[in-house]
Amino acid sequence: MTTTTLEINGERLWDSLMELARIGATPKGGNCRLALTELDGEARDLLCNWMTDIGMTVTVDQVGNIFGRRAGRNPDLPHRYRQSH
Repeated sequence: MTTTTLEINGERLWDSLMELARIGATPKGGNCRLALTELDGEARDLLCNWMTDIGMTVTVDQVGNIFGRRAGRNPDLPHRYRQSH
């Protein structure tokens, strides 16, 4: 089994979080994006755009959960997930 070490670009991650935090920002530095509001939709659109921009397939289920899938070497294989025990 081949393992890959992932590296996080901390500055880019912080910048992305701050961009998302501006949507619904409150005067004292908090955030308020109530579900099903225009601000919630704006934040969800931003997330979907980020996912699409990096080549992920984005789907949204009937209750609004957002799923992003990045195909691996064989995109015909089913997705897998790991459960922590």
